[in-house]
Amino acid sequence: MMIKPYNFDLFADYFQLCLQDENAEVDLSEIWTEEAIDRKLALAPGIICVATARNMTVPLTIEVHDDAPEETPGDWDLINECNIEVPTGKLVVCGCTDYFPEEPALLADGPFSRGY
Repeated sequence: MMIKPYNFDLFADYFQLCLQDENAEVDLSEIWTEEAIDRKLALAPGIICVATARNMTVPLTIEVHDDAPEETPGDWDLINECNIEVPTGKLVVCGCTDYFPEEPALLADGPFSRGY
């Protein structure tokens, strides 16, 4: 069951948006491998980067569920599944060149979350 949706309008600089633990330190240029480019999803400890089709402000919706959401593959062009560790409990939602203290953040329920 969905607990809450979060809606954002973020600038997708370099054609990507990130969800990351506020203390994650990753060189984003190193995680965009050929496989990540094909999946449109780059992963590293504490960070999820999603490729966008546009280098501009784009809408992003994050839905928080208490269980895995029902699979509806016909509704989507691409589905990825991954985990993220959020040891600080604060998940920052941002473009890759944004200034963290000014960016929205979600409070994670525990140290681990799963993304679909």
